[in-house]
Amino acid sequence: MKIYKPFRENVIVQKLEIRPGNIILPGDNSGKWIRLKIIAVGPTVTEMIKRGDIVLAENMFEKVDSTIADIGIILSKYIH
Repeated sequence: MKIYKPFRENVIVQKLEIRPGNIILPGDNSGKWIRLKIIAVGPTVTEMIKRGDIVLAENMFEKVDSTIADIGIILSKYIH
Protein backbone atom coordinates (compact mmCIF):
# COMPACT_ATOMS: atom_id res chain seq x y z
CA MET A 1 0.00 0.00 0.00
CA LYS A 2 1.22 3.52 -0.78
CA ILE A 3 2.01 5.91 2.06
CA TYR A 4 -0.24 8.98 2.17
CA LYS A 5 0.42 11.93 4.46
CA PRO A 6 -2.58 14.15 5.24
CA PHE A 7 -2.25 17.91 5.49
CA ARG A 8 -4.16 20.54 7.49
CA GLU A 9 -7.50 19.18 8.75
CA ASN A 10 -7.63 16.25 6.32
CA VAL A 11 -7.89 12.65 7.46
CA ILE A 12 -6.84 9.58 5.44
CA VAL A 13 -9.47 6.86 5.88
CA GLN A 14 -10.46 3.40 4.73
CA LYS A 15 -14.10 2.93 3.82
CA LEU A 16 -15.67 -0.01 5.64
CA GLU A 17 -18.60 -2.02 4.36
CA ILE A 18 -21.98 -1.11 5.84
CA ARG A 19 -24.50 -3.89 5.71
CA PRO A 20 -28.18 -2.98 5.65
CA GLY A 21 -29.45 -2.73 9.19
CA ASN A 22 -26.13 -1.61 10.75
CA ILE A 23 -27.16 2.03 10.89
CA ILE A 24 -30.79 2.94 11.46
CA LEU A 25 -31.67 6.52 10.61
CA PRO A 26 -35.08 8.16 10.28
CA GLY A 27 -36.38 8.94 6.82
CA ASP A 28 -34.21 8.42 3.76
CA ASN A 29 -30.83 9.24 5.33
CA SER A 30 -29.21 5.81 5.12
CA GLY A 31 -27.00 6.78 2.14
CA LYS A 32 -25.82 9.95 3.84
CA TRP A 33 -23.54 8.17 6.35
CA ILE A 34 -20.51 5.92 5.91
CA ARG A 35 -18.35 3.98 8.33
CA LEU A 36 -14.61 4.66 8.15
CA LYS A 37 -11.38 3.45 9.74
CA ILE A 38 -8.85 6.23 10.44
CA ILE A 39 -5.46 5.61 8.82
CA ALA A 40 -3.74 8.98 9.35
CA VAL A 41 -4.72 12.34 10.85
CA GLY A 42 -3.59 15.77 9.61
CA PRO A 43 -1.55 18.05 11.90
CA THR A 44 -4.28 20.65 12.52
CA VAL A 45 -7.17 18.29 13.32
CA THR A 46 -8.79 19.48 16.55
CA GLU A 47 -11.30 16.64 16.92
CA MET A 48 -10.31 13.83 19.26
CA ILE A 49 -9.74 11.16 16.63
CA LYS A 50 -6.66 9.02 16.25
CA ARG A 51 -5.24 6.34 14.02
CA GLY A 52 -7.18 3.08 14.18
CA ASP A 53 -10.51 4.58 15.29
CA ILE A 54 -13.70 3.40 13.60
CA VAL A 55 -15.97 6.40 12.99
CA LEU A 56 -19.26 7.39 11.40
CA ALA A 57 -19.06 10.26 8.92
CA GLU A 58 -21.08 12.13 6.37
CA ASN A 59 -20.60 10.68 2.91
CA MET A 60 -17.96 13.19 1.74
CA PHE A 61 -15.37 10.49 1.02
CA GLU A 62 -13.00 11.22 -1.90
CA LYS A 63 -10.70 8.55 -3.33
CA VAL A 64 -6.99 9.45 -3.32
CA ASP A 65 -6.10 6.92 -6.00
CA SER A 66 -8.37 5.68 -8.78
CA THR A 67 -6.95 2.14 -8.49
CA ILE A 68 -7.77 1.79 -4.78
CA ALA A 69 -11.50 2.14 -4.15
CA ASP A 70 -11.62 2.00 -0.34
CA ILE A 71 -8.78 4.41 0.64
CA GLY A 72 -9.61 8.10 0.58
CA ILE A 73 -9.53 11.47 2.25
CA ILE A 74 -12.16 13.41 4.20
CA LEU A 75 -12.20 16.65 6.17
CA SER A 76 -12.26 16.06 9.93
CA LYS A 77 -15.36 18.25 10.35
CA TYR A 78 -17.46 15.62 8.55
CA ILE A 79 -16.58 12.94 11.12
CA HIS A 80 -19.06 12.54 13.98
